[in-house]
Amino acid sequence: FEIPIDVPIISESDNKDSDEEPLGLTLQLKRSSLTLLAGAPLKIIKKIENKEENIYDLEELHKTLISIKKNHKKEKTIIIDPIFNLEYEKLIKVLDNIRYFRNTDESIYIKDKVNGEIKIKELFNKIIFEKV
Repeated sequence: FEIPIDVPIISESDNKDSDEEPLGLTLQLKRSSLTLLAGAPLKIIKKIENKEENIYDLEELHKTLISIKKNHKKEKTIIIDPIFNLEYEKLIKVLDNIRYFRNTDESIYIKDKVNGEIKIKELFNKIIFEKV
């Protein structure tokens, strides 16, 4: 299997058309918690403690990301910062919970000039790994 990830590209033309600051959403993967940060400089949005020892609370992560998406509908990028050696299976479970909405999730719509309101299908599906 492959995990599609984007490589950060620095360009002089990035964000010149927009006055909006990029969200800079970052997810730190630690042994005992998941921490969501955003902004420049990075500030903690939410720290999600493990449900049990060595088991991430992925439900809380997913709910928190939906809440963030409501306020940043056009944002698609998330930076993953794995603090420790993470098993492949755990990484995949985390990625599954940050990339897409579930059928049972509340719908979020974005206005489109041509088609009116369009349902957003992806949460944060452009993934950049901070440390590879």
